[in-house]
Amino acid sequence: MVSLIALLPDVDALLIGVHRSVSHSLVVVLALCGIVVLIIKVLRPRLLGLGLLATLGLLSHLLLDLFTTYTPVFWPLVGWSLFISFGGGVHVSESVNLKVSLDVSTKTTDFTPFTVLDAPIFTSEGFAISLILIGSIFANKYSEKLRAFSK
Repeated sequence: MVSLIALLPDVDALLIGVHRSVSHSLVVVLALCGIVVLIIKVLRPRLLGLGLLATLGLLSHLLLDLFTTYTPVFWPLVGWSLFISFGGGVHVSESVNLKVSLDVSTKTTDFTPFTVLDAPIFTSEGFAISLILIGSIFANKYSEKLRAFSK
């Protein structure tokens, strides 16, 4: 359920025709989550942990999007979007050389609606992370049964 909630920032593409809009703002997400968590704390305190996990899921979405393209994480405080490009590699020859690169770029935030949705439904990175998360949940839930089955 938390993983589905983590996808909520992308509904902006369906609702207003702008992907990575106000729903990708750290300021907006924290404000809304703060209100929801306070309501949960008052009305259903036993669900507070779930509310906090959902908040972390939403924040992870924003963090991961920073590494894919420009994201307006500090809107409306600033009028620019942020993109972090991280790369690296290892070259082995007579010696081992590690190369790491980090580039932080900004550009003016533009909430212009698109005319055609031309984007992948999911990325290979997102798919790999989803498989790891689902696999770990599966392993945790069924570890006892798997151990018994392997004996």
